[in-house]
Amino acid sequence: MIAIIIVSFFAGTIATGSIAFATEEQKGQPFEAIWDAIHNLQDRVFALENNHPPAISCENQLSLAKVSDFQVSEECITGYDLVVSIDGPDKVLRGETGTYTVSVTNNGPENVSDVTVLLSFDSNGFYFSDVPDFCELGWTFSMRNCTFGELNADQTSSFTFDLTNSQGDITYLTVQVSDTIIPEMSENNQDSIRVSR
Repeated sequence: MIAIIIVSFFAGTIATGSIAFATEEQKGQPFEAIWDAIHNLQDRVFALENNHPPAISCENQLSLAKVSDFQVSEECITGYDLVVSIDGPDKVLRGETGTYTVSVTNNGPENVSDVTVLLSFDSNGFYFSDVPDFCELGWTFSMRNCTFGELNADQTSSFTFDLTNSQGDITYLTVQVSDTIIPEMSENNQDSIRVSR
């Protein structure tokens, strides 16, 4: 499994129109050389963003592309990338209950021995009325830590829970997981639903 991620861009060098601002190490270079380096870097970034094969082979690992000071370097990294989603009603009338499904997918490349999903909502008037046995009370009554078993690479696991609206108006119901890849891939570690009455 190979994924390509741009971690940083230009790292201290900014190109604006026809003006290039260089770091101290780059100021001694001719302007044309700096400009050529910027264009070469842009071409390489374009190739990476369009899923061109990486320069190195990472068997059962991810290829991480780093862009810094006109140089593109690639390295193999280990870990796992978890993707979480929540599905269910966005309206729950007072006195009624909504059932929600949480799904977690392991994009790999490694297996995960234990996955913990944090469930939370941010308003009074709601409460978790039914959760799986593997979900424990978090810091407050509005949080649950749900830890289930192993999740192998390229597999998905799901579970359901109930949220009851006792006398609330609006709340944001959020699910969150953490992984061990890199922070730049964390945008898929959280999902939420706006629930109203």
